[in-house]
Amino acid sequence: MKAVEGIEMMKAWKIAPVVLAASVFLTACGDRGTDTTAAQTEGSAVQTEAEATTAPAASADAPAEAESLEEKSKTLAMKVVSGDFAGVVAEFNDELKDTLSEENFRAGWEQMTVSAGQFQDYYKTEAEESDKIYHCILQCEDSGIRLSFSYDEEGKVKSVWTDLFAIPPELTENETLKEQEIQIPFTSNGTEYQLSGVLTLPAGVEKPPVVILVQGSGQSDYNESIKGNKPFQDLAFGLAEKGIASIRYNKRYYQFPGQAPGALTISDEVLDDAATAIQMAAGLDSVDGSRIYLIGHSLGGMLAPKIAQDNPQLIGLISLAGTPRNLADVVYDQNVDALDQMADVNELQKQASLAQLKQMVEQAKSVSDLTDQTNLIGLPTCYWASLNQIDTVSIVKELKIPMLFLQGTADFQVKPDTDFAAWKEALDGHENAQFQTYEDLNHLFMKTNGKTDVSEYDVPGHVEQAVIDDIAAFILENAAE
Repeated sequence: MKAVEGIEMMKAWKIAPVVLAASVFLTACGDRGTDTTAAQTEGSAVQTEAEATTAPAASADAPAEAESLEEKSKTLAMKVVSGDFAGVVAEFNDELKDTLSEENFRAGWEQMTVSAGQFQDYYKTEAEESDKIYHCILQCEDSGIRLSFSYDEEGKVKSVWTDLFAIPPELTENETLKEQEIQIPFTSNGTEYQLSGVLTLPAGVEKPPVVILVQGSGQSDYNESIKGNKPFQDLAFGLAEKGIASIRYNKRYYQFPGQAPGALTISDEVLDDAATAIQMAAGLDSVDGSRIYLIGHSLGGMLAPKIAQDNPQLIGLISLAGTPRNLADVVYDQNVDALDQMADVNELQKQASLAQLKQMVEQAKSVSDLTDQTNLIGLPTCYWASLNQIDTVSIVKELKIPMLFLQGTADFQVKPDTDFAAWKEALDGHENAQFQTYEDLNHLFMKTNGKTDVSEYDVPGHVEQAVIDDIAAFILENAAE
């Protein structure tokens, strides 16, 4: 058994801060017949976002064959949703049947739904008719899934692949708040892309303070959705009721997985887009650009001091379940816990896996080459090198702005007795730092169901009101000074 790779929970983005799979799907998907320069993780075949977003919709004047293939694609997609994988494989051409088995097809799809959640509705079809490629967009509880088929000249499926799809936000307007769609721009390979986001404004409040919400690790939408839970939407709505505006946005490689570079760094994943969002907030007429706060959760909470250091427009930060420890050490601890819960792993296997992982963790903590793309604990070495450039403890000690650190006592991913305690130790005697724990709240600051694995999030919940109240009080108290 290999360390890390043998640990199933490492595949869940909320469990493993380092798994940044652009798509988790099929290992052998056939020849698309087109150039697919896209990030690939765990052998997955994924399509670039630019290809999909520019794909023309099928027109009423399209040829009969195109209409037929479009309908066939939707039928196949719904067979996948219903579990009829044999019915889909029956439409594969011989080459694809030789490379992709029904069993692997099913396993890949089930893995994809871990990230996206359960199917809810068929959203739409996008067609690249000239290449006989059809993208079936499925709306799921946490994300959209783009399930794509390409066809040979005989109308048989020659390739199938999938990735997460950012369905445009549903905006809310009621007596307490109004939401507006915003876009956070970034540039990749000379092309500008726009991340979908939401500005939530409190009703009846002129020039309110505003908070920027920064997610944890892995692929996440603007609500930080997981299994029906939407902690960032809870925060945005709850803070609006207190007179505080907020900005939340899709993570870059959730919406544009194909743009993930081989030399991925923490700036690519988090820091650059957070800085852009802060700059946007400073220029908005609808909020007070002199009262900008940051809320970072998990990895976002770990990086909150660095973001504050880089963006002096911020006048305060809130770290939710963050840590000042090295991320590689957190990953190691999470794997120890994961192995302890695996009934089919004996003590000898466990120790062998941990010894191998420990060696990789120490390597990750020491690397410095920002060009090294060699895989290390599921990520390019340069990603770890970019993290090693950030001395969180030194940075947070130098910050003069007000800081609030919050932690749930039932969090099995970021620990009260190690991670939260490390913040308190680093900031002992610093009057600008406040600390608060919440009994029986998990990593999402929701009531725990007692589980210490990903099933903790199976029951949809909401961020505890006490957490929202404390954040709002912190912001309003400091914003008034």
